[in-house]
Amino acid sequence: MTSENCCIRSCRPPFPKTNSQVFNGFSLNGFSLNGFSLNGFSLNGAVLNGFSLNGTALSGVTLTGSSFSAQQGGRLVAGTELAGATIAVEVMASAGELPLPYLLKFDRVTLAAGTQDVYLYEISYQQAGAHSWQSACVDSAGSPIPAVPLANHWDLNTGARIDDASTFTLACVNAALGKCVIWGYRPWATATRCQDESCSTVSLADYHQACTHLVRADYCGTGVPYTVNGTLIDIFDDLTPPIQARAGSWGLEARWTPSGASCMSGARVEYLIGAGKAPDCNGDGDHGKGDFLDCNKVTTPWLITSTCENCKVKN
Repeated sequence: MTSENCCIRSCRPPFPKTNSQVFNGFSLNGFSLNGFSLNGFSLNGAVLNGFSLNGTALSGVTLTGSSFSAQQGGRLVAGTELAGATIAVEVMASAGELPLPYLLKFDRVTLAAGTQDVYLYEISYQQAGAHSWQSACVDSAGSPIPAVPLANHWDLNTGARIDDASTFTLACVNAALGKCVIWGYRPWATATRCQDESCSTVSLADYHQACTHLVRADYCGTGVPYTVNGTLIDIFDDLTPPIQARAGSWGLEARWTPSGASCMSGARVEYLIGAGKAPDCNGDGDHGKGDFLDCNKVTTPWLITSTCENCKVKN
């Protein structure tokens, strides 16, 4: 069941929180935007060149939500049917350099538990001309984990989404882009938001983007993280019903928009802030003065709110 077909206030979408204690509970955040790289080049913003399954070329390849689909002869193959497929891609390199060719293999394709539209791809890769395969996404122990395909790509310096229909990103589920999908903020989907007794259908694309800043404690929305892997946070949103509901009574950290934090009342990792001071987002050299309003004192626009066990007042 997805958030779109839940009755208002009567159910919760079944997305688990990765590495969390409980569903709708406290979850582990991290500072990585995507989480893996191919010999120094992140597979973020790949361009598809060729697709084949069991030695047969596929045509008409499309990415709908997180599901690849293609024509094999006169038959449509999609989702889990693409296990074993190989895909030739060009991966964006550094500025001024030519894209690098890679071959990817979908070792396994599964539908995430409790979902109807989140497909998980266990992927191996090899650089063109190489003979060995390596896992594209791995956890801290080096064990393979899946990725979620996403349309468009992200600036790895600032974290900004770059809308480009010719590119896609394979987002590891243990880093911000993929983790936010697993938490339920699928950028291709919609949900209901009710405010002032009026309800409307909203895209989750902005919620996903806000979540990527939240996960990394990127308060300024410039790509600079203020967290460490493994820090527990609790999050909740303004949707009806919420995709993530508040699970505890921890101190308020920040309220989040697609541009970063709109207000800030504490820091989840105090020593990264330094002497209790907030980041200098406005560049005036005076950390914490004029950069953020206090969420406990004013109401600012927001989509998702974060709380943390050790949050302290910033000033």
